[in-house]
Amino acid sequence: MANEALALDMDLNSIDTSFPLIAAGAIADFQVEKIEAVTTKANSPMLKLTLKSTSPVASVKGDTLNPGVTVFHNINLAPTGKATAQMVAQNIAKFTQAMGITGTLGAFINGGYMQAQGRTVRVKVAYIPEGPDKTGVVRKAKNEVSSFVKQ
Repeated sequence: MANEALALDMDLNSIDTSFPLIAAGAIADFQVEKIEAVTTKANSPMLKLTLKSTSPVASVKGDTLNPGVTVFHNINLAPTGKATAQMVAQNIAKFTQAMGITGTLGAFINGGYMQAQGRTVRVKVAYIPEGPDKTGVVRKAKNEVSSFVKQ
């Protein structure tokens, strides 16, 4: 990494501190940087995914973002109050089919999900603007996985 000199006379109010966000509807390839099984507060098993873009993508501001933009995504591994067993199976299948992973649902849930580590998956990205969520809590703008796309 090059040792750059700081422009000490730079106006701090002129510095863009926003998080780089991908334009809504963008379809891009992401590498599964991290996949981790966790238990939610409601004691339900879930996969937490950290995905990194592998090629340049358009930003919500209209400029180009270099590879490495992070998008997070969660996948339920068991039915919850909102997610039925069929929904859980379909969501897992969309993820595995987008990467070409084969096998059974049980094998995937019981550790087979680690096959996804380091793999590339095509994603349609959603942009969620800053503002109140469904519960009224004000959230920062973010990207989400809208869907996984079969290649």
